[in-house]
Amino acid sequence: MPLPASAVVSRKQAFTQRDFSLGVLNEDFLEGDDLEARQKSMRSGLNIRITSSRTPKGRPGLFYRSDIGTAEDVIEIRPATGMAFGLVIKDTSLDIIDAGANVVQTFASVPWTDATGVWVESFRERTVIGSAGFLYILTYTAGTWSLAPWTFQTIAGGEMAQPYWAYRQDVTIRPSAVTGNITLTASGALWSAAYVGQRVRYGGREIQITAYTSPTVVNGTVISRLPPSYDLTVASSASFRVGDAVVGKNTNFQGIIIAIAGNVLSVATLEFFDGPDINESLSGPSGSANVSAKAAIAPLTSPIWDEPLMSPLRGYPRAGASAKAALPSSTFRSSTIWSRSRRLGTSQTSLLVRETMMRSPARWVRTPLGSCTSSTLATYCCSLTGASTSSPCVTRAF
Repeated sequence: MPLPASAVVSRKQAFTQRDFSLGVLNEDFLEGDDLEARQKSMRSGLNIRITSSRTPKGRPGLFYRSDIGTAEDVIEIRPATGMAFGLVIKDTSLDIIDAGANVVQTFASVPWTDATGVWVESFRERTVIGSAGFLYILTYTAGTWSLAPWTFQTIAGGEMAQPYWAYRQDVTIRPSAVTGNITLTASGALWSAAYVGQRVRYGGREIQITAYTSPTVVNGTVISRLPPSYDLTVASSASFRVGDAVVGKNTNFQGIIIAIAGNVLSVATLEFFDGPDINESLSGPSGSANVSAKAAIAPLTSPIWDEPLMSPLRGYPRAGASAKAALPSSTFRSSTIWSRSRRLGTSQTSLLVRETMMRSPARWVRTPLGSCTSSTLATYCCSLTGASTSSPCVTRAF
């Protein structure tokens, strides 16, 4: 369709400007595109000088913006495109200032009393603020700021998508039942009142601690059914030892031998809760034998248990960083003896885990699964994106 005679056709053109020798242009010349002054200047600039190459360069030094009092540091965050704020971290409060150093939000109640140990890492609208005794999330939503403790999502079955660690491998625990309200008995002094409200896992399944009785006894509520225990009668127990991991040939039943009496193996289940089939071959590190009888028994004491890696009881990471929407954090423990590597999974989304103990932070972490929390003990995957503060993490115990 042809344009009317009165129409004016304009075409955008892009020009490369390399000469800024005239510095900042007076506002009166902004529309004078045909003037030489317009072609050798810039619209605005602050604290700069023009070099002999006719390009601008920032001047050294600072200029006064605002008094921040006793703040330990001012950290810039960018929660949205084109927006910049500063976190003014003080010993007993947190101020958020805008680009003009104006305070836009003050949090007078904060979980720290000394700002020197506080670290900050920003992930767009969410900013992680942590120290040895806490982990919080500062969230920006449409002009509104909120500060709340870090929380993990609840996933299918009511369990928490949080990383776990076996801090006390010298102690075993025994639940009184596999469902409902139970008693947890430890083989040695373990429990304290600080465990109340926390979760522990027995065989990979969670138990919410509800009451403290003694250093060896606490009460709890089973979140999802615990692994059962079995007495398995085999043709010969000569090839098995207490502590051996055993696997069923057909069902892929997996368990750990807790006791042996004659040809009866008392086994705590790890995988396949129905137990092995009769006449199925049960294999251990030293040999195998067919199962001739199977009987479900009360839960056995087991070394396969763990507790949250991060908690008020065990502490939180003392340092953090960001890398491609990931949160590597470190220094859960201060001492070191050994390190080793493990791979969780077999696909390209496998998580490579580096374990290190004693004075050395995790040297590397590789995972395409999302965001990660790595410590001197282990590395886990925890997403910071999406609708919630965090999403399901790798929760497999080592």
